[in-house]
Amino acid sequence: MKKSFGIALCAVLASLTLAGCGGQAGVQQAVSSKISNVTDQQSAKSGAVSSRGETKNASAPGDASANGVSNRTAGGGRTAGGTNDATGTGSATTGGGDAADSGTPGVPVTGPWDGVWYVSAATADAAGASGIDQTTDGGKTWTELQHTASPVLGLTGAASASARGQAVVMAWTARDVWISTDGEHFRSLQVAIPNVSEPDIQQVSLGGQTGWLLAGGKVYQLNADNGRAEPVSSGLPVQVLSIAAEDDETCYAVGANDAIYKTTDGGQQWVQVFWPPLNGQMSWQAQVQVNGSQVAVLYYGGDAGVNQTAYILCASHDSGETWQPVLAESSFSPDYGNPVPLVRTTLDPQPGGFALLSDGDVVWVGLSSGKVDVDVVSPAGGVRKASVAAPAQAVPGTSDGLFSVAAAPSGKQVLIVGGRQGAQGGCLRATV
Repeated sequence: MKKSFGIALCAVLASLTLAGCGGQAGVQQAVSSKISNVTDQQSAKSGAVSSRGETKNASAPGDASANGVSNRTAGGGRTAGGTNDATGTGSATTGGGDAADSGTPGVPVTGPWDGVWYVSAATADAAGASGIDQTTDGGKTWTELQHTASPVLGLTGAASASARGQAVVMAWTARDVWISTDGEHFRSLQVAIPNVSEPDIQQVSLGGQTGWLLAGGKVYQLNADNGRAEPVSSGLPVQVLSIAAEDDETCYAVGANDAIYKTTDGGQQWVQVFWPPLNGQMSWQAQVQVNGSQVAVLYYGGDAGVNQTAYILCASHDSGETWQPVLAESSFSPDYGNPVPLVRTTLDPQPGGFALLSDGDVVWVGLSSGKVDVDVVSPAGGVRKASVAAPAQAVPGTSDGLFSVAAAPSGKQVLIVGGRQGAQGGCLRATV
């Protein structure tokens, strides 16, 4: 009998030994891996944003994935706290952000995290359960950088066009987006979506200086000066599961019909560029990434057996013109249209996430026997093992069942972070 992705992954992750880059080794974690999120049902409060975060009400359970149309509650296991000191009299009349919340910067934290991005060679920011955290030693230790009273659902970045070469980072909660031009000092944008009183922000992707926002299955461009989100998905025939922005004008979107669409004019027009070899009767989840002319998409969540999640990763090396299946679980081909992936053997039993490098290499993270394995797959299909910093033990999965994987500017190091509600998070470093 076939079972769902949640049941399969739960069986693999029923008991994990955690070793965080800044965490405690040997802590046994019973991790539920059902692919579900918790809808962030928080009422907006008026209030000006202080230098330390936000205040929102608690969340309630839901069913959609983080790449779908709802979000999750805070994960547990953090040591940082805040004083909930709201001040000011700002406005949130059109769903504009959250009220202020003060916290204590510099507090050591150990996750969980649901997003990570390198600011420099050794410095990275991560999206935590109650704030934005930072490491300055390649993930060995982490401290709270920006406190938030509600969970930060993700974090992304891009190199700034400024003469100083500053990093631009955007982090998001279910209701607001936080921006930094140096990777260290954040401010709330008080996001306002036209005709939407309570934003349901699923994802932000930063292309150049423009933030592309996914909320309620629709795509918007985000004005970083006033926080206004302008709709740009009128040309899309379906709701959207995941987005990846290449620059201010170019963005890829995975539709609920599994097709990939692309715009090169800021969202005025969208063109379908890929239809994957999937069983249309299944409900797939998806994650798309872009790095220059390299594009890759992971479809996962279908049934492949009692203890196996169906997945396939497809890539394009020419900006979406042509596509090739790269890797898949071993039972994928006969079940879903017989695609022939470049990698003919299954790397790991369960999908754990990936990072797309500028040369087209895919850093593939998989779960094998309750531990994390990292492989590097070349555009030609060659596979080599990455060196994972000891102790190479497992980290609980994130809210959508995948880790967040970020590559350093050199492309030689990656950080892998994860965590779930009720489980202490962790971080692994790997040399690729």
